[in-house]
Amino acid sequence: MSVSGGHYVPRNFDPTLMSVSCRVFFQAHKWPPPTRNLLVQKRYHSSNLGKVLGPRRAIVYKERGNPHDVLYATTNTKPVELEGGQILVKFLMSAINPADLNVIEGVYPKKPELTKDFDLVNGDVYMAGNEGVAQVIAVGESAMSNGVSKNLRVSVGDWVLIDKPQMGTWTNWKVVQSTDIIRVPRRDSDSKITEPMAATMMVNPLTAIGLLSDINRIQDSHFVLQNGANSA
Repeated sequence: MSVSGGHYVPRNFDPTLMSVSCRVFFQAHKWPPPTRNLLVQKRYHSSNLGKVLGPRRAIVYKERGNPHDVLYATTNTKPVELEGGQILVKFLMSAINPADLNVIEGVYPKKPELTKDFDLVNGDVYMAGNEGVAQVIAVGESAMSNGVSKNLRVSVGDWVLIDKPQMGTWTNWKVVQSTDIIRVPRRDSDSKITEPMAATMMVNPLTAIGLLSDINRIQDSHFVLQNGANSA
């Protein structure tokens, strides 16, 4: 995973306010002085469900258009309670795919859903981002009893991927339904699955597998040509 000139990075980011994992996306860029706080650092205020990670912060947009013009950062301080069947996750790393920019521009076939009243000033907004890896912080009782998608149960500390398209991953944390996540099968220690690997696991690898196995079955005598710029 890399950040190149072909990928868009929103203006007015302050990397010092981001977690180490988030800064991977922005360390190659020089930034102007910030005009507002963006992503919250790792900090715990209490053990009270949704309030454990502080205010919600995200990169959002109100109208579709040029990402350079329409993207902005916002903070939501409304209290959030964890209900049955829901899971509180903290994002460790979120990818920037070219398709994310197409969604923001309004030219991508799959359209995102509005996040209701997330922006305390502008109301309903679209939350950017489609791919990323998050860590489970809290699990609702019914989510724990019913399990999650594909009958994989999750526990606090597990890594999970978002299974619902265009759900909005350019954020520090969010509450999701248990059916909208997939647990990453990794060991707590000595795991070969890193944050960058998990954060980019849902889009490009699955596309490659489909191209090589379902659409065109690769034989021993075949050659596969891959260029040097392959998305996130």
